[in-house]
Amino acid sequence: MNTINIYLGIALGLFSYILEDWLEKKIVKTSIFNNKEELLIACRNANLTKEATNRLVLRYIEGMKVKQIADLENVEELTISQSIRRSRRKLN
Repeated sequence: MNTINIYLGIALGLFSYILEDWLEKKIVKTSIFNNKEELLIACRNANLTKEATNRLVLRYIEGMKVKQIADLENVEELTISQSIRRSRRKLN
């Protein structure tokens, strides 16, 4: 029974990751994330930090991968992905 629960947890986690990635791509195609000026205004209106704003610009305007941003800032990928997720939520 525990093995089944482990496999279900892994499958749900993978599905969640894939779904989030797909949704992110859909959001980016039809939103402020395509225009740097609009993104900067939205970030300012949402009172995002300069660090959070910079991460969004690097991710969506410059097209950098989360790993690239993490390497640039010398932090964990998870830190970057969580920061971007929180920032996107504040913008919505």
